[in-house]
Amino acid sequence: MAARTATEEARHVPEDAPKFIVFRDTANNYRWRLRSAESETLAASVSGYAEKAACEQDVWRLKADRYPDAEILDVSIRGRMPQ
Repeated sequence: MAARTATEEARHVPEDAPKFIVFRDTANNYRWRLRSAESETLAASVSGYAEKAACEQDVWRLKADRYPDAEILDVSIRGRMPQ
């Protein structure tokens, strides 16, 4: 089996990896939620962020520190909250 390139390795997300979901709440602020592969909420932002960049900064910090395999999904631009 051939080794994956760095680009392929960066794109590889294990099937059981958690997902960060960035969304807008009812007050139109940005929030994040960390979901398991089974859709269980593992963690969530305590409050909303007025600026999307601040929300994303926290997500990237958590991803780097604790959840390096986590995928990040941004559903804020679609205008719907994740289930």
